[in-house]
Amino acid sequence: MKPFTGLDIDSNRVTVKNGRLMIGTAPIQQIRIGVAEGKGAVVWTVNSTIDTARATVKILSPLVTSVKEGDTLVGIGLDTYRTEINMFDPRIVDCAKHLTVISENSVVKSDTITLPFWHIPTDSIQMKGETVTLSLQNDISKFTAGSIKKAELFYRTFGSTEFISDTAKNIGTDSSRFEITGVKSENVLEYYFQITLTNDDVYGYSKELYRSYMKADPKVLSRLEIVPQTDSTGITLAAGGSTRLELRGYFGDKFAPVGTIDAAYATWNATGVSLSAVAGEGAVVMLTGNASGTGNITVTFKGGTKYTLAKGVDSVVTIPVTTTSHPLSSIKISQLGGGNASYVLNATGAQFSVAGTDKSGTPVIVTPTWTWSPDSAGTVGADGKFMPAKRFIGRAQIAASVQDTIRDQLVLNDNSQAGIQVGYAIQASGDSLRLSDGYEMSIIVPDSSVAADNVILTVEHPEPRNTVKKAIHEEGISLVSRLYEIQRRSPSKFREDSLTVTVNGVPTTQTRSSRIEAALKVPEQYRSLLDATGSKFTVAVWNESKLLWQHGWTKKAETRASDTTDTLSAILKSVKWNSADSTFTLSVGEELNTNSVVRLAILLNEKENMEGDFQVSPNPFSPYVSPVNDYWFFGDTVKVDPEDMKGTCLKITPMNSTNGSNPNVTVNIYTANRSLVWEAQLNSVIPGKEYYLFWDGKTRIGRSGNADVITVRENTPIRPEGDAMCRNGRYFAVVVIDDGKEKKRFTKEIILFK
Repeated sequence: MKPFTGLDIDSNRVTVKNGRLMIGTAPIQQIRIGVAEGKGAVVWTVNSTIDTARATVKILSPLVTSVKEGDTLVGIGLDTYRTEINMFDPRIVDCAKHLTVISENSVVKSDTITLPFWHIPTDSIQMKGETVTLSLQNDISKFTAGSIKKAELFYRTFGSTEFISDTAKNIGTDSSRFEITGVKSENVLEYYFQITLTNDDVYGYSKELYRSYMKADPKVLSRLEIVPQTDSTGITLAAGGSTRLELRGYFGDKFAPVGTIDAAYATWNATGVSLSAVAGEGAVVMLTGNASGTGNITVTFKGGTKYTLAKGVDSVVTIPVTTTSHPLSSIKISQLGGGNASYVLNATGAQFSVAGTDKSGTPVIVTPTWTWSPDSAGTVGADGKFMPAKRFIGRAQIAASVQDTIRDQLVLNDNSQAGIQVGYAIQASGDSLRLSDGYEMSIIVPDSSVAADNVILTVEHPEPRNTVKKAIHEEGISLVSRLYEIQRRSPSKFREDSLTVTVNGVPTTQTRSSRIEAALKVPEQYRSLLDATGSKFTVAVWNESKLLWQHGWTKKAETRASDTTDTLSAILKSVKWNSADSTFTLSVGEELNTNSVVRLAILLNEKENMEGDFQVSPNPFSPYVSPVNDYWFFGDTVKVDPEDMKGTCLKITPMNSTNGSNPNVTVNIYTANRSLVWEAQLNSVIPGKEYYLFWDGKTRIGRSGNADVITVRENTPIRPEGDAMCRNGRYFAVVVIDDGKEKKRFTKEIILFK
């Protein structure tokens, strides 16, 4: 059968029968399609307010292609063309739908597309209450494309698959405002706009997606909490115990803290227990358990201009209170949040808490009084937050007490030494620093000493664990300072490159690491022995490989300071004396780069024929605690009731006499600023015998006549009764053994913690 020729085929003439195309009763055997090149042409011009950059015009139907704005598309037929326009500037909302009609051949159609909408996204959006507000700017009044028929916002939180639509709350002449509620704060919002004009042009689509982090409004509280609490069941107090309570607020879906809610925004009520205001602290109340039993604390949030509650948050918080029938027995300090077992960084600090136990072993809540040493280490707040002072580096002693007599001192689980180690991170290209341990040692770091990663240092005062480190085994030379251990904790090191500095008016080349210095001040109790040159004192460096203290007075050739083969000789050569502030300075940076640790001490050269020994234990001490049961140097001959002896013990042992007589011993205790607080005299002590003199932490001065003189017997505890209790802090005990011909002097630092 011959095919039809010259016949137009349309849907009115074509049918389907038995799966075949038919015209009338005849099946179609062949279809020939011919396409002629169109003679139409079009050029699109994009008009935008804030961007003159060229756009891309995408033709979506009846053909698919793209042209640059301003270029001419030729060879197209007469039809209606659907396009979208993409701008390179992300602020401009793209045109998602625009129709261009080509109705004439051999004529270049000119079509202008306006882009009047733009949005400036931000990395984060501050929520107001529980609402997110977004604005879409427009300049549609300058164009004639048409007015806004509908403006919508499509949004979802990050991770969601479905978009939620919202219509503009207000469409103005220059902007449209959208308000979203019901979204979770502290999350990423993904959104796009879609605007339809009266000419059916559409702007915005999901391909043009904006992202912003939604910041919760800190004025809208998402949680209220009474703190502290013993556990999830409420508060447990020891008999007669008390604790401070605060109402704390949190905001956002991640419950970020806003701090303590002032009493003006809440009403406190109690049943079965007592509440009282804390003077000077309007946001804090004191809870006291008067008698054993149970009760409740109820706080009602009143609201106000500063805070409101989020939807669904109960304005009333109630917790049960139980008072045991047993008094408080002990307390224990612990560090919260784990932290670094070895040290914390200066800028971070540490959070501590105190748990109490009554005499039945029941955990109870307490509000401790915090103390710390040295005073310049920083502060411990009422909430137990320890914040080191800005330039502190070293070990801080932290103690807590309740009712003045129940006390605990911080000892980390991994370290038998009391207190917490505070390290310092020296930043790259940072300013010059002078770090202090709060006692007699500083580290001087010039600017630009670190190249890239931070260099972390710590300072420790280790207790000598063997006789080798404890003493200088050379006649007349003794250790008179703490041991100072400076350690580099980070893999990163100080810079080793050279620079030229002026020293005494002379240009000198130095490595940057060699300019890192330690400054050691002669201990206060020895400064009366100083002369202008400081010649009686020097600095010693511990030589780990030779197990000895190396110093400039050493007579052995292999450890002399001038021995250039010794890696520590550069430190000893760098020692400088400053009489104005009684300080030695020495270079330690190169040794810290090489071996990570430097151990230093100050020596005194004072030959004496008199010999003796002086020890203080416990140290630090509390005047309310008896050390007798664990006092290691008490022998079997010492019989004493622990309740009779409280405080610390000064053990004095005169070894000899240079003239055969029995020496006299004077004992004076001074504050850090050299004020005398305690004095005593032991006459005619016997060389070789031990004398145990207890200090109860009280003053004892200015006694007339022989009131100062104490009749003593060897190996017998002596407890002169004091007058007024001394303050917490550092004291110095000075003991002088005098046989009338020569004197032997000892000085020890004592830390008093109540």
